Amino acid sequence: MPTSYKRDIPSRIIIHVIDGTEVKTQVPSALGIQSQMYNDYKSTTTLKALIGCLMFVSELYTSSISDKALTEHCGCYDVLKTMKSVGYVKDGDVKKVDKGFNIDKEISSLGLKLNIPPFASVSRQISPSEIYLTNKIAKHRVYVERLICKVTTYKILSHCIPTSLFEKVNEIFSVCCHLTLFQDVFVKDKNGSST
Repeated sequence: MPTSYKRDIPSRIIIHVIDGTEVKTQVPSALGIQSQMYNDYKSTTTLKALIGCLMFVSELYTSSISDKALTEHCGCYDVLKTMKSVGYVKDGDVKKVDKGFNIDKEISSLGLKLNIPPFASVSRQISPSEIYLTNKIAKHRVYVERLICKVTTYKILSHCIPTSLFEKVNEIFSVCCHLTLFQDVFVKDKNGSST
C-alpha cells in the first residue's frame, strides 16, 4: 500500500476499495430482461459487477440492481467474514467506497469501518473540512478506477457483448479481471515504489 495512502487515511489497514463497473451488451430479445438490463444513465443495456481492489470480483448482474443490493447479493460480505475468521481482516479495518454505497450498517455489523466521502445536502453547503476529506478519499479511489479501466479495455469487454455470450459472460469477465493482475502495476507512490 503506498505510504501516501497510509498517511492520508490513518487506520490499521484499508482492506480494499470497492466500486461498481458496467459492461455494454447487445439488447436481449426478451422484454423483461431488456428492462432489467437497461441503464438510463448510459442509454443502453449493461451488466454490472462489483470490484474490490484487488481482493474481490463479483459476478455480473443486470444494471437495474442498486450498489447497495449488488454489495449485499454478490458475496462480498461473506468474503469479508471469511477473511476475518482467518485473521486477515481485523476489527476496525477500513473499507473505502463511493457515495452510492450506503452500506455503513452492514460494514459496522462486521466490526469494520466504512470510509465514504461526506454527503452534501440541499439545505447547506459542504464545509471546508468536508471538502478536504472528500479530496483525500477521492484521490485514493483512483486506484480502483484504474483497475476497472484496465479490465474494461480488453476488446471482449470494451465492445458490445453479444447475447450469444451471455451464458459465459461471468467467466469472461472473471478471466479479464484476473489477467489484469499480470499487467504492469497501476498504483505507485510519488517516489515511484509500486504496490
